[in-house]
Amino acid sequence: MEKYINSILKQSAEVDFIDEGVKSSVIEDINKRLTNLEKVFLGNNINSLKGTAFTDQEAKNCTLFMKGLFNKIFQERNYTKINQCWKDFIPLVEKFSQWNHFYTLRLKEVMLIDDPDPWTGDELNELCLGNKCPCPIYSALREWSGCNDFPTQQIICDKGSDLVDSIEIK
Repeated sequence: MEKYINSILKQSAEVDFIDEGVKSSVIEDINKRLTNLEKVFLGNNINSLKGTAFTDQEAKNCTLFMKGLFNKIFQERNYTKINQCWKDFIPLVEKFSQWNHFYTLRLKEVMLIDDPDPWTGDELNELCLGNKCPCPIYSALREWSGCNDFPTQQIICDKGSDLVDSIEIK
């Protein structure tokens, strides 16, 4: 989005009556404003973006973390039926534009089946739009848990389910 807006601004800044110093100053100012808007739009998730592609091992660690945290929330919030827990959680994920029915079924498999196939690196990379946005599952779990000190995606990729006990559910 930023590249598109920059190209439009550069084209419009090529008007003859604006001198070069003003043009670059205006473009620099607009770039700063766009960066600030991105930070506001992404909120605290801007620091949770993963800088590199997911490997299969990292995807496995993420799978174990998300399943472990889902089960912890199920227990700590005293759900009696796993399906009710699922129904409370899934809308937080489905609100993301890249989410689709396949991902819902795949996530349901991961969360509700005893020994699921873990996510693959390719699946998570596609879901995160090539690391241009936080993982929707990550964002939803963070919101749903209410934890103020939620680990970054990279830490989850590195440590997996070892982190679940440290998450305070609110």
